[in-house]
Amino acid sequence: MTNDLAIALHSRTTSAYPPRGNMQLYRLKAVVTFTCHRCGQAKTSKLVAILDGDYSQPLCNGCYGKLSAEQPQEALQPQHATSQSEEPTEPDDAVEATVGSSPLDPPLPSATDRPDLYLTQSDHVYGAAPGWTLAVRRDHLTRGWCPVPEAVSRRFESSLPTGALAHLTLVHPGQPMRPEEVEQRVRVEHGESGARLTGVMWPHDTPPGTRFSFIWQSDTAIQVTSTLLDSPIAVDGRVVRHAYDPRVLTRDSGAPDIAMVRDADALVMLTVRRLGLLDELGRAVLPEPALVRNVSEHLFAPSPAQLHTTIRRLLRLGRLTTRYGSRTTADGPIQYPEVAGQERVELLCYSPERRPPTATELHEEERRRSGPVRGHTVAGHLMYIAHLGKEASPEARQNYREDHARAGLVGSHELPHGYTYVREHQRGA
Repeated sequence: MTNDLAIALHSRTTSAYPPRGNMQLYRLKAVVTFTCHRCGQAKTSKLVAILDGDYSQPLCNGCYGKLSAEQPQEALQPQHATSQSEEPTEPDDAVEATVGSSPLDPPLPSATDRPDLYLTQSDHVYGAAPGWTLAVRRDHLTRGWCPVPEAVSRRFESSLPTGALAHLTLVHPGQPMRPEEVEQRVRVEHGESGARLTGVMWPHDTPPGTRFSFIWQSDTAIQVTSTLLDSPIAVDGRVVRHAYDPRVLTRDSGAPDIAMVRDADALVMLTVRRLGLLDELGRAVLPEPALVRNVSEHLFAPSPAQLHTTIRRLLRLGRLTTRYGSRTTADGPIQYPEVAGQERVELLCYSPERRPPTATELHEEERRRSGPVRGHTVAGHLMYIAHLGKEASPEARQNYREDHARAGLVGSHELPHGYTYVREHQRGA
């Protein structure tokens, strides 16, 4: 395994981060399997750290984060592998890279918005039962679960301990429902991030971002209801019939696995949507250099000339537009929207297209309803944990700095107070 790891680092390295003491972190173009020298666990990852230049002592990213947390914290901008490797990097014609950063949901422009994307309404009381709303993520839909907000989570601890079953009634107007979808038995789980309901059977082909309202009717009974729109709309060709959160639809719609996208236009648009900073209208903004860097590391990336031609064409067609952010220094974090008096920075912007659906789109929606839900890539994301009296681990803070700087995203590279960060991972079959 030592030789295999050495070969992987020298021939399949996308980038290397600045050394941290006697450690060097590498990002590979494809995952490798190795045993961490520190924790002794078998790991499969694209991130590998090497201790003292000895390939027999690889570290997993978790142990690297814990150890490097003791080092001074500087912005971690990865460098090309040849500038860090002791031996020259061999060219690799069979590139196996996916997008070379972990997508994440950075803090939204408004300080009052929460990037965990569900809105707690614990102050709204229906009789004696608190209510809340959830804009479902792709992960909620495919894994059949939903988070429970803080106020309700505290009550669950006494009424519904871990493993307890609750009766869930699902009301989804405008769509035929199977009996097992309407009346469900779901399980309660309590963990570090609060309570959650598992075993939820969401209506098939529910678009990400669909809002569901929850009412806790009794100790073991919960009613979940969606709101039917006056008429369906098409958002970038996806038919939406119920009230939704545009931010979630932007982030979670499209190809589940961006690594398999071959079309240059789709690859550019998905990268902006997955990596850009979101606003309340579902628009996503990303600096062009960050877009080019991430798309260029993709398995099916077009040539640099073709990529720039693609971006210019998408701008001419209006599928991408330009917006402006700002920064205080030439290498400082970008703020969006722009702040008066700061240096202006041009950003590429994706804006969702909203219009009445065509007959073809309505037909495609009906076809998808009969198809199975498949495995997917879960985008990296922030998770709110302050209400649990917990703080993010050094590893999570380090991961956020690295991924945020690596992707060239707008905003500060420091993890927001009260949140932890979960890196990109695979879920489902």
